[in-house]
Amino acid sequence: MLVKCTEVLKSRCGDPDMAMDYSQVIETACLTGPPKMAKYATIAKRTVKISCFIKEVAFCSVFILFAGYYLRQLVSYYCPELDWTIRHWTAVMSIPALAMACIRNHEHLHSLSYLASSIKAISLVVLFIYIFKEDLPHVDERPAFSVATHLLLYYGTVIFAFEGVTQVLPLHDNMRTTRHFRKWNGVLNTGMVFIGCLYFTLGFYGYLKYGEDTYPSITMNLPKDEM
Repeated sequence: MLVKCTEVLKSRCGDPDMAMDYSQVIETACLTGPPKMAKYATIAKRTVKISCFIKEVAFCSVFILFAGYYLRQLVSYYCPELDWTIRHWTAVMSIPALAMACIRNHEHLHSLSYLASSIKAISLVVLFIYIFKEDLPHVDERPAFSVATHLLLYYGTVIFAFEGVTQVLPLHDNMRTTRHFRKWNGVLNTGMVFIGCLYFTLGFYGYLKYGEDTYPSITMNLPKDEM
């Protein structure tokens, strides 16, 4: 729906091939829409920019925190005498994260993205190996629903799972053939269905394996004596 609206706004501007980010979309919608909305174009643009900034900072903070936990586990296995807190390891992981954030060349970012995707794919294979390494408990041994107070935590997890939503428009604009983006079997639907099935499968069998002992990140459930 967002991409379709963006294409309509581009046609209003007379340039179907122009690139638009989220703030430009809302600004153009206000300026080319009902005349009464034109005066809100600037404040709407700033609001969207601030919202995207807060969202990216929040997601990146969680990623860096998880990375700090993993690094602490790894180092403590080989150097148990090094008694650093999670704050120290988070600060250490912030250094490469800030360095990568300074890269403005898309080609270099693509290389890093391919590397990260490869590592993630290997991690998923390792996770599934350990999940199915031994017989899984029966489904009836795990409660189908948690307490109602955990519902908000579930919503937060779902939102976190789709942290790449701000990349939808840039991905669409950088495609060689944009019409392949939002077809029923296009890039968007194919990618979302694949990722959704992957999350469902890992979440279902991961919880079936570890139950209430499942950590916020399931990689923490891997045996620490098999580093």
